[in-house]
Amino acid sequence: MTKSVGSILVLYVASEGGLDLDADITAVYNITGPREYAVTTRFILTQVMMSDEAPGKEWEYDGLGNYWLYLLPHIIHVATGKTASVWFDELKGRLEMSQSFTWNTINEGPVPAVNGWYSGAVGTCYDWARWAQLIASGGRWGDDQVIKTEIMQLVSTPLKVAPYNYYSNPCWGHGMWVNADKEKFPGCCWEASRLPAPMCNEETFLTVHQTIWS
Repeated sequence: MTKSVGSILVLYVASEGGLDLDADITAVYNITGPREYAVTTRFILTQVMMSDEAPGKEWEYDGLGNYWLYLLPHIIHVATGKTASVWFDELKGRLEMSQSFTWNTINEGPVPAVNGWYSGAVGTCYDWARWAQLIASGGRWGDDQVIKTEIMQLVSTPLKVAPYNYYSNPCWGHGMWVNADKEKFPGCCWEASRLPAPMCNEETFLTVHQTIWS
């Protein structure tokens, strides 16, 4: 759940214009990437960098945050001049969340062994429900469009990287699991089924498309 909060936070910063999701983090932000090829924040959110050869070829879930998620708070800070915790407090304020919702390790990084972007967010059911409502409402809270609609839609949008004609994981969007329409998003849902090809594309989620999970 913490990683999902982190993804929403990154999208919020991008929505506010402080972060370019498609900027090369090395060339633009002077941050050493985890691969020899150019790495973007979008690649990190969609986790399409298992391959050492090129993004989009293979997918891997960064369960402990030590592959590439650890870079996100550093990227936010360099790109905007404000720490991730400052952005987090701003977002919480717009969602009218309680002071009980905390994430004490949010600024940890950029050392992979010291990373707080895979766990640490703590809050009441009331607060977590507000995160869910933000997602269900397409980035809107009441009359406030907190996250731009086109950016919020990325949560449930898998990524396909040229020159590949498949999605390295059609069941993962920009930071969350999705129940992809496999005719529209061809590829293997690796972690959804945990089965090898060609069985990896069998239905393992609900039959209703565009459902998302944190």
